[in-house]
Amino acid sequence: MGWGRKSDDPEAIVAQFVKKATRALHSRDWEGASDFLRNIWRHDAASRDRAVQIFQLAEELTSLHRYFVLNGLSAEGLSAAAANGAITWQLALEVKAASGTAAELEAMLAIGGDKIKQDDLDGALRAACTLRHEFRSAGDYDDYRHYNAGNKPENALTLLRAGASPNGDNGDLLVRAAEQNHPAIVKALVEAGANLSLSGKLAMKKAEEKNISGIALYLREKLLLLERFSMPDAETLVETKLLDDQGSQLRLVFNFSARQVTQIFNGPDDKPQAAMLSHSFADYDAHALSEAFDRLRSMGGTPRPLSDKQVIVPALTPPKPPGH
Repeated sequence: MGWGRKSDDPEAIVAQFVKKATRALHSRDWEGASDFLRNIWRHDAASRDRAVQIFQLAEELTSLHRYFVLNGLSAEGLSAAAANGAITWQLALEVKAASGTAAELEAMLAIGGDKIKQDDLDGALRAACTLRHEFRSAGDYDDYRHYNAGNKPENALTLLRAGASPNGDNGDLLVRAAEQNHPAIVKALVEAGANLSLSGKLAMKKAEEKNISGIALYLREKLLLLERFSMPDAETLVETKLLDDQGSQLRLVFNFSARQVTQIFNGPDDKPQAAMLSHSFADYDAHALSEAFDRLRSMGGTPRPLSDKQVIVPALTPPKPPGH
């Protein structure tokens, strides 16, 4: 019996397809179950109530099979199912995050509105960032290699823009993406504000251990930028610059209270001698001072305003270490 055939007993038709969908689930015919569910949902409003039992059975499946079955519904269909309580908004979003497109996710986010909570967004982001090989643990993966689930950076970006946390699973999302060589996911999480202090070093280490140089270098540069600036107090900014690969550093201490810049040169790790020079604000590069002022404020500091009568001189070059 097909959907195109007329019948005087539509309820019997729906019941038959619910039965077939249930049988397909039990026999692990995920594609058949998805097709039956899609047709049940399209039939009429009454049949959707009958589809709830199919949703309930699907929720008991492993991730890959659950997403495969439910992805048979459109974004609008999944949204309607979530709105009617047949499935949760988190599961509805997860399905399209792992298997659908950014446009489908945007449509669902617009439909769901304030009914979609933080946990729903975070769960969907995990699905978008889950790497395809991880679905192998669901079983029967080889039978569904054509099913394009997981590793969806464009979906991750959509969810991050909607408010999903880039620090999900205590930073494990970033670590897993780095060690499995998925640079687009890594970049999406970092650009959305992933807390590199939380998981950045571990993610970089995992990438280095597997010789994933591109991701390791990207994370190293981001970590250096993160560690480049520090704020000892509300009116002091410290900028640390690496001068070479031996560990030589130049530290610039902008003291907005004393109106003074101190340059401290630390030699290589095996020669940690230091040289220090101090300069008043009046004798320092006005542009560098302005940038330091803005940086300190962005970090939550409260530096005293710069004088309008700064003397513009070339920025000083790094001092040479003692003995040179």
